[in-house]
Amino acid sequence: MLARLPESINLGEVVICTEPNMWRAECFRPDGQSCTIETNCRLKSILSRAQCSFMTELRRYHLSDLVATDTSPQVLTMGSHYNFC
Repeated sequence: MLARLPESINLGEVVICTEPNMWRAECFRPDGQSCTIETNCRLKSILSRAQCSFMTELRRYHLSDLVATDTSPQVLTMGSHYNFC
């Protein structure tokens, strides 16, 4: 999968290939196990939509979007502008 040009490697495809079991919760497991509150739970649909949005966003990008054109050494930091909450 990665033996291609960076512009032909889709990030969504990489995630799907490397994370085949993206169960967000027990109720998503393919083996039929389920949560005891599944009948009253609203979280499953929320998580399903969130994962769909996540994958849709990843599919917009390719590996080439992550590769810097400047080959000088870079210092990577994760500052306060990354707010995941």
